[in-house]
Parts: sequence; structure tokens; C-alpha cells
Amino acid sequence: MYDQKISRENPILIIILVDQSESMEAEFFNDGNKKYTVADIAKHVIDKFLFQALRYCQNKKEIRDYIQIAIIGYNTSIKSALPKIALEEFPIGASRLKNSFIKKNEYEEMKNNSWITRYEWVQPVSAGVTSMMTALTKANEISQQWISNHRNSFPPIIINITDGMPTDDLELSTRLEKNTMGDLDTLEIVSVSKQIQKLKTNNGNVLICNAHVSPGKKQMITFPDTVDDLYDDYAELMYKISSRIPDELLVRGKEYGFNLKEGAKFFVFNAEISTLLKFVKFGTAATGMSKLPDDDDTRKLT
Repeated sequence: MYDQKISRENPILIIILVDQSESMEAEFFNDGNKKYTVADIAKHVIDKFLFQALRYCQNKKEIRDYIQIAIIGYNTSIKSALPKIALEEFPIGASRLKNSFIKKNEYEEMKNNSWITRYEWVQPVSAGVTSMMTALTKANEISQQWISNHRNSFPPIIINITDGMPTDDLELSTRLEKNTMGDLDTLEIVSVSKQIQKLKTNNGNVLICNAHVSPGKKQMITFPDTVDDLYDDYAELMYKISSRIPDELLVRGKEYGFNLKEGAKFFVFNAEISTLLKFVKFGTAATGMSKLPDDDDTRKLT
């Protein structure tokens, strides 16, 4: 299981859900000259992934759709996080990325600022509330349709980047008003995540990977294997809606310096930047993109 080679006949589907609510406007850090918000960091991480995906699929002068992609932003509603691609068009083949970027940066500009990528696809957004459950429901819909046509492929991977609590689970909202989380297993968002994780190809079940980011230096939790050491109710909720890392993938996580135990969940809490970047690379390692160098954003695409 979880060992299917990626090819045009058996591509992989990667869905990235990105929180675009108002709280993402908070400052994550500044380099002395510019403030970077949580939304800016999420944009940067996704742009790097998309560039790597495009490079990975490039074969001489042809871009082969080994990877199929959906990038969904959520706040008060859900929408495409790629301004030049409509939500209804997802998933798209990686070849669509070549002509859907919103900005192309020159080498000299990039050399002087590590927070600039060669191509930019994502527009940072921070407004409204956090419709995370709606985004997961859309990911469920896309995954079901995709799996029906790709039974032998590596199972879809869903990566969720967020800084806050979902606001569209009405029962959860009611409990928060009463200052209690209650039995998390009875929440609708947990039920939706379990439905998604039951979806499968012949090579394994769909994986949900949750990355929580927040400004300020807070205690980071990486890939917990139990709820016992979680100090935050929200961390426990995110734990509940994350997939267990398959045993077949544990060794890959260790290659990124993560200390993974059997039963660890695909989940980081209060992730700092380098961990978030490695988290996305680990989550997409099945593609083989992890073999590409991190710092070569200057390679030209034909």
C-alpha cells in the first residue's frame, strides 16, 4: 500500500485547502523592511509547492500531468485560491500552471529576497470567517469523483493550512459559546473528515494532513501519536480530523528530521516556517518532488 509509482496513467491528486479568514492578516514575522502576515506565509509555501510540481512534471519540452491539483481558499465561502483558475475547473493538471501564474519574478529580484519565488500563483487573502468544514466537504466531492477514474493511483492527499477554529460547524460554535468543546467525535466536522478518510484507491486511503500556523512563539506540536500531550482543545480537534501516517510513509518523514512514532497523526500545531515547508514536502513526498533541490527556483520552464 502507498507505493504506487506516479505516471500519466496513474497520476496523483493533491488538494491544498488554505485558510483565508480575517485572522490570517496577523503578522507572522518581519525582516526589518517588510511585515509578513500568516496569509503571506501560506501563499509562499503554496507557490513553492506549485513551482516544484510544475518542474517535476516537466519532461524536456513537454509538461506531463503526473500531478493533478486543486487549491481551494476558504473564509466566509470557498473559492479557488488561484485567480486564473475557477473553482469548478478543479482538479487541473500541472500543465495548466504554466499559463495561470499571476506574476513572474526575475532572478536578480529573487536573489535578494528569499521570500520571492520564480512564479506566483496565489493571491494572499484575509477576510471573513473560517468555513473549514465547507472546504473539506468540497475536497471530499473532488476526491470521490477523481477516485472513480483513478482506482490504481496513489490515494489523494489533502493538505489543510489554517490558523484558526472552523466557524461553519454550528454545534462547535454553540459549544464554544458555552466555553466547552464536549465530545469531539460527535462534531460534524469530525464526521466529514472520517468520511473522507474512508475513501480509497487500490493503493490506500485518502490522507488528510493538517498544518496549524499562528503568529508568535508558541509551543509547537509535531505529529503527535496520542492526545495525552496536547495542551490545547483546538489541537485535539485538529488531531481528530487528521489521518494517521501510514507505516509505509514513516521512514519518509524521518528523512525530514521528524521524530515519528507508530500511530503518529499527519498534523502539526503552531508550526514555524521551516516546519511548515517541510510538512508540505513530506505530505507530497509520494510524488517524488522531494528529490528536487529546495533552493533552485531559477530553473527556466520551457
